[in-house]
Amino acid sequence: MRDAKALPGKYPVVIYSPSISSNVFENAEMMEFLASHGYLVIASPALGVDERWQKNDLAHAEAQAADIRFLVDYAQSLPQADASRLAVAGFSWGGMANVLAAAQDERIKALVCLDGTVRYRHAMLEKVPYLKPEQLRTPLLYLAQRPPRFERGLKFKPDHSGSILQKMTGADVYLLTMYAMEHVYFGTSYLRLDPLDFGDYTRDEIAQSYAQSARYVLNFLNGALKGERSGFAYLMKKPEQIGMPRHSVDSQFFAARP
Repeated sequence: MRDAKALPGKYPVVIYSPSISSNVFENAEMMEFLASHGYLVIASPALGVDERWQKNDLAHAEAQAADIRFLVDYAQSLPQADASRLAVAGFSWGGMANVLAAAQDERIKALVCLDGTVRYRHAMLEKVPYLKPEQLRTPLLYLAQRPPRFERGLKFKPDHSGSILQKMTGADVYLLTMYAMEHVYFGTSYLRLDPLDFGDYTRDEIAQSYAQSARYVLNFLNGALKGERSGFAYLMKKPEQIGMPRHSVDSQFFAARP
């Protein structure tokens, strides 16, 4: 809504961290959805260390993590922001940079990974001295793409050296596999601009799954930042209980262990 009047009060903050070398609006729809439910959303583009484009290496992931921490500082200056309730949502590369940022900044109270690279680059992340997954206390929601076909796994070999999600024994972790979704579908700028082949699914089915992803993110943040227990409970409901096709989502919960 153009020229909308600001409501009084302070609101929890969501920082959006985009995929590698991407722009701030690649998930504008999901971020507007969160804003419409009482969240203040801010973002910065994913930039390279010494040029516009990022490289697929640790230095550039850490640079993006530093940008996230800059935005955490920036949120403190906004009069309408309740920076004590702050989450970082990241897609792909941004869903690894936000975990690196949280490992260095306790002001980040919740993490959302939209098929984040943190699940796929274990060997690289083991080189980060300050990233100790078992010491992280930040609750995390991970929305995953459907498992790749066997033949694709042979061509693009996954990194099975260890799962950071399962190593985060000090934090609650929700892992939801969205069976209609491939990696790129978690960014709406790609859904809108690219002539994608949706395979066995229709564009409407992908849109429905994306919309459900947004509702999962909202409910997780309501639980993590607003203390609404119903938000966490929503994540573990069967798909048919929330209007989704049966077997469209698989939910797993790894509870924090003392």
